[in-house]
Amino acid sequence: MTESNSVENKTKFYEKSWFAWVALIIFAPLGIFLMFKYGHHNKGLRIAVSVIFGLFFAIRVFGDSDESVPATAEVNNDKEVVEESIDNNEEEENNTSNNEENNEANEPEEVVEEEEPVVVEEIAFSFEKAEYNSETETFDIEVSTDLPDGTKVTLALKHPDEDYTYNGSIETVEVADGSASAKLTTVDDEWDGPYPIKNGEWELAASLSVRDGDSKTNTHLLDVYGSYDEFVEGYKIDGSVKETDVGYIIEGIAKQNVEISGAYTEEDAKALRAEFKKQTADTIDFAHLEKNPDRYIGEYVTYSGEIAEIQESNGYTVVRLALDDFYSDIIWVEYDGYTDFVTEDKVTIYGEVWGSHSYTSQAGWEITVPAIMADVIE
Repeated sequence: MTESNSVENKTKFYEKSWFAWVALIIFAPLGIFLMFKYGHHNKGLRIAVSVIFGLFFAIRVFGDSDESVPATAEVNNDKEVVEESIDNNEEEENNTSNNEENNEANEPEEVVEEEEPVVVEEIAFSFEKAEYNSETETFDIEVSTDLPDGTKVTLALKHPDEDYTYNGSIETVEVADGSASAKLTTVDDEWDGPYPIKNGEWELAASLSVRDGDSKTNTHLLDVYGSYDEFVEGYKIDGSVKETDVGYIIEGIAKQNVEISGAYTEEDAKALRAEFKKQTADTIDFAHLEKNPDRYIGEYVTYSGEIAEIQESNGYTVVRLALDDFYSDIIWVEYDGYTDFVTEDKVTIYGEVWGSHSYTSQAGWEITVPAIMADVIE
């Protein structure tokens, strides 16, 4: 039963009860009057009393019908049900809220997985020996490394301030059983002569190339260390790694400065090359040289004669050298430096054919002669 129905029944109950009491008030005096008027007649008395109380009973019973009597109870019951339902709903809402709070409290915090750091493997490489051997005139090197066997490594002594200027030879060796060794020696140039190991401070370092093009080198390192990107991400070595079109190159490995003593000085090295050139110098017939000097440009030659004229200026010497007694076979000689020679001195020059040179004689004639750039005048 709804709350509205219960209220409606309760209202009907009070309306009917009120009507019964009104009827009683009206008919009670009537009954008393009949009792006094006809009281000596038992029959009349009974009739009057019966009418009054019968009417009151009928009205009372009608007012206490099934629809009205339980109204209050039903209203109360419904009210309790409603209140109980409200309480249950509130309790359920509270329980739900508490459960949600408990679930939120008990819910584990979201764990942000941190990326594992990339493990970088360091490649060992060190010079166990690096010293000049005066007996063999070599610079001896011994290396300790964990580079794979068969790896080709280049070792060199480089000038600390000048690129591509090296001291002695550049040697490439293979790693075997975790080590490698080399002896840097004198470089014998076909044209200039020997370049021996010299004194001074030099930069010792190793390098290696990984090439997978037409000229393959150390391609096994691609299987061991991977491509350039994989190498720089997963490996570390004491050197600089540079990517190339066909792989990568590692330079300056274990770079360090070394001081060499007991070897050749710069002057000794120059004298050694000069002596070599003297031994290999050629003498071209003057008639052929005069005919076409450009044909012999770069050839190292030697000539002897008498100084017809000599001039010095700004640290530079120019000589007109007569190869015969008549001063008819003349060559033009330039020398970087000064000499103690003067006109009519007999000298021998060594140098490279430069081509031809033209000048104006004292008589005003233009003369063209072969020219030589000398590095020795003696």
